[in-house]
Amino acid sequence: MAGDSTLFDVVLFELPSYLLAEALESRLGAEWNAWLEPRRVGWTIGVELRPDEGDLAVLLDAVVRWATDLRLPAVLFELDGRSYVLSPRRRDEARRRLRQL
Repeated sequence: MAGDSTLFDVVLFELPSYLLAEALESRLGAEWNAWLEPRRVGWTIGVELRPDEGDLAVLLDAVVRWATDLRLPAVLFELDGRSYVLSPRRRDEARRRLRQL
């Protein structure tokens, strides 16, 4: 992680196992600066956002696609000191509802 990074340009994803964390870091590492950090419970993947407009949306979409591929129910993440939940199921439900309209 760059020493001058602020909360605004780093997203932290929380995963329960090293294998999942390593898989996500591997998936994201080709496009973003990503690293792993062990925690008392589970692992954190830090990802530095690029200065491109919309990069956060692209990153979150990549994580949702990864979680969907692995059939994970949710992925917790932290941005700007606040915690959020990505839910691949909710995204799929929203797409189905939009198709019905």
